[in-house]
Amino acid sequence: MTCAFISFCGYLISRIVNDQPLIQILTQGIYNETETPDIEVCIQGSTWEATYCEVMYLNWSVVTVPDCWNKYFRGGEDLYGTRCYIYESHGDYRMTAGDSSNPDAVRRLDFYWNVGSIENMTRLSIAQPAVAIKLFHSSFNTWIEGAIGDSEMEKLSRDNIGLGLSRTTSLVNYSTGLFFYQELYRTIKKGSVSATFETRLYQYQNTPNHPAYVALNDTPFSGSGNIPRSGYQGYFSVQLAKSNIEIKEEVRQNTILASVALAGGCYGILTTLYILLFGMTRMTPWGLIHHVPVFINKKTHHEPAIYKDSDFIEDHKGKKFLPWFFRSPFSRPKKESEIFQEEAAMEHMMAQTPVFQNKPDPTYTIPATLQSFMEEAQNKQKEEEKRYAGLTLRMNELEIILKEYFINTLYLDEIREQDLIDPQHKDD
Repeated sequence: MTCAFISFCGYLISRIVNDQPLIQILTQGIYNETETPDIEVCIQGSTWEATYCEVMYLNWSVVTVPDCWNKYFRGGEDLYGTRCYIYESHGDYRMTAGDSSNPDAVRRLDFYWNVGSIENMTRLSIAQPAVAIKLFHSSFNTWIEGAIGDSEMEKLSRDNIGLGLSRTTSLVNYSTGLFFYQELYRTIKKGSVSATFETRLYQYQNTPNHPAYVALNDTPFSGSGNIPRSGYQGYFSVQLAKSNIEIKEEVRQNTILASVALAGGCYGILTTLYILLFGMTRMTPWGLIHHVPVFINKKTHHEPAIYKDSDFIEDHKGKKFLPWFFRSPFSRPKKESEIFQEEAAMEHMMAQTPVFQNKPDPTYTIPATLQSFMEEAQNKQKEEEKRYAGLTLRMNELEIILKEYFINTLYLDEIREQDLIDPQHKDD
């Protein structure tokens, strides 16, 4: 049973060490407001510029953003004929998913744009000239140095964004309605000791993302609106699509507390099986409070010299031990000074005893009455000795049964031994 329990504990330890976390999907509501995404616009063979920006607030009012291009946009390097630009609101605008007490909560962002050379764009593509648009979370932006860490999930999310996870296009002379929703991936931090104990003690590394999809695309311009038609060649809007955040969270399958619970269940099953097969084990009422002082002051066990070999009995294993009724602290070995005093007292008593010179009369006969009384006394003594021997045997058997199957008497044996060896310790 012990080997089976140890093997199971080793199995649990291996599961903790080689744990592969599961992914649980949660949703968290956007109860008030959320930040607007950072928007990347890339174009081939030409330059690009946002000529107008408008903000639609929660009350459906539309306001033009002054100096939007210089205040919120910045350009990147020209890489293989492709130029990219990034829009960052710097926290000036926050979108709402519903009711909000903030009068400046934004419902939608509108961008009107122009290109430098449609002819060059047309020569580079057989399709309608268009710009590529990607959305970033402000804390997970490839344009910001150090914003993306080196964890596996962060690298994977960065690669997915590069492949086009949150990318769409906006065609020239067409309007594009861009809707996005928020995602959050929580990775258990490497080396998090608390994560191995319990699921609520996790330390997470958050990886936010803004997947996007196009609800309305390839919609020709109608020519109406607040912005003159000659002021732009393309248009796209960005709007929140969901009122909740989708959270993917890593959860350990095997924690220390869960393994302790499994080990406890295994121990209970094995104990029940052992009791069914072999019966109950003996009780051990003595704990560390009792055993620690005994182990600290433990000495080699020597039985007192006052006991005879006939006083010891053997258990079923052949081990000799002294019955409990012989372990009285009053039967301790005598000191040399006490033996000397007793011998001196005996010699003094013998010296005071008169010596009779007359020899007993051989013709003297014991009276019949006295003879009958002596025989009766001898018979009673034999009966008492026989009864005592039977009682002693029964007590020995009872002690063996209690000691082997019910109560561990080691602690009491150690205390009695200390009292027999050092009687002054008991007086103290």
